[in-house]
Amino acid sequence: MFSEQAEEYFSARGTVAKWWNPENNRWYKKQFEYFDYFGNFENKIVADIGTGKGRFAHYFAKKGAQGVYGLDISEEMLDIARRNAQRDGISGKIFFKQGNILDIELKNNFFDLICCMETLIHLRDPQKAVVKMAESLKKGGIIIANTDRVMLRLRIYRNIYYLLYWVNSCESLLNPLCYCKFLFFSKRLLSKLLFKPFPEMPYECESLDKFVSLRQLKTTKDTFEFLKQYPAADLLYPLDVLNFMPKEKFISLFSDAGLKIIKVIPEGHWFFPKGDIVIARKVC
Repeated sequence: MFSEQAEEYFSARGTVAKWWNPENNRWYKKQFEYFDYFGNFENKIVADIGTGKGRFAHYFAKKGAQGVYGLDISEEMLDIARRNAQRDGISGKIFFKQGNILDIELKNNFFDLICCMETLIHLRDPQKAVVKMAESLKKGGIIIANTDRVMLRLRIYRNIYYLLYWVNSCESLLNPLCYCKFLFFSKRLLSKLLFKPFPEMPYECESLDKFVSLRQLKTTKDTFEFLKQYPAADLLYPLDVLNFMPKEKFISLFSDAGLKIIKVIPEGHWFFPKGDIVIARKVC
């Protein structure tokens, strides 16, 4: 069941900002390729909904967008995004704002492109969010968004996904760390991997490696209680902040909002997709 505390979790300091680092994962790096469907960014107005630490907002600014608006519920993440933009000399091109897409007002017929990656899965009402984004698009504007597949509800599917995620977090498959991670699982955890939730180890033993130290608890309540005891812990998001939906329902969010579906792209490992990306256009 989706937690009523999901928004509180993502807006709290010391939560998502500690573990959300997609820059070193090949799956997340590939997401930049999908913006080729948009074409030239020069003189365009772009929104990055759920911008996090600003990876897409920075990309759009560097590509020449006239104006970039980054929205996120976490002020802690936005602080990092602002610092990174200043470091790269693009802070004058990006306007970051703290807020929830479900509550904030967006200007109608304003944006040429809206990016909403890794966000809809965490919203209590993704349909409302898509409708608001569709209304704020100019005619001909494009929205690119993704979500995780409902199969990630299953323990076995989710655990295998985490294993593949860690392997893909290596810059190169030739990196010895890649195989150290796999051997760690094989020796200590693989026998339990298929039958138990994401393995939990005593926090004192979790300093081996950042990738194998991450824990994941089932509920937001348990996560907050754990963080009170271990404020420095690298906890993944709790499982009850994931608002899964079937692929067909995810696609219908955009068509029901009056958008034309351009392309649907499976995301993740080629034989083990974790989710889907939808590219849709406003035609009227």
